[in-house]
Formats: sequence, C-alpha cells, structure tokens
Amino acid sequence: MNTPESWYINNVNFSTNSNLSINKTIANVFNGKTPTGTAWDINYQASYLHYNGVISTYGSFKSFYMGWQWKAHIQIGTSTSLRTGGTTNHTG
Repeated sequence: MNTPESWYINNVNFSTNSNLSINKTIANVFNGKTPTGTAWDINYQASYLHYNGVISTYGSFKSFYMGWQWKAHIQIGTSTSLRTGGTTNHTG
C-alpha cells in the first residue's frame, strides 16, 4: 500500500449510529459484515460506520478525482468523511 499512487486517511476518528460499541461495529465491517453484524445485503438500510480524517498520500500528487463521474477533485490535506453501511447506491 505504501506506493506513490496510494492515499489514506490520517488521524482517523470512527463514529456510528449503531447500538453496538464502535469497536464491535469496526470489527463487523472489517470482517465483511454490516455495521450491526448481519451478512451484507443489497437492501440493508440500518446503521453506518463513518470514517473522518485528513486525506494524505505517500506520493507527490496534490489532488485526485472523487465521486462516480470523476468531475470533482479532493485536495490532499482536506478533512473528509467516508461512510460504510446504509442504503444502496451511496444514498441514505
């Protein structure tokens, strides 16, 4: 992963709207399950796991495309939030 083309989130804070502890929620997602521990399903519409931090890179690029249409950029050093779980197609 430590390549000039890679990016990562630095100083990450996790949060969730799950009734489970943040540690259990993280473990569920990292083990390929929903935040609440059930098997992934296209109709899953329950809790989220949020990743909040600062975009960093091992490379020298200053920004990269974000989003599904590649029309917007995010700058290295920008605070950002990613989400896992919830409804389908990145909505909800």
